[in-house]
Amino acid sequence: MYNKAVHERLIEAAKTDEDFVLYPEVIQLAGLGHLTGDALSGALGRLFFAVIEQDLAADPKRPMLSAVAISSTTMTPSGGFYALAREMKKLHSTNEKEELAFWLQELRLLREHWKPKG
Repeated sequence: MYNKAVHERLIEAAKTDEDFVLYPEVIQLAGLGHLTGDALSGALGRLFFAVIEQDLAADPKRPMLSAVAISSTTMTPSGGFYALAREMKKLHSTNEKEELAFWLQELRLLREHWKPKG
């Protein structure tokens, strides 16, 4: 369920010091507005997994691109972000403070990775 428009928008946000992509924008870009509840959550999870998988194919050591995708209500990533990080063996905790620290570190590394060179 890879979506090039979402991938490109996440990269665009990662290249900045403060831009984020809110989930409603991802939903619109991916054409998922007709879904609700668990169906929407599942579709977003599969979409982010596919985008990260595509991104890591270019460089497996890259930080998770979905670190710049956040909820418009909490202004943090969803639990799916952390579940995927644990699946990828990047995060080894379910402690909320440790998850937040991981996200902030991953976000910093992501922005450093994509910061325009030159």
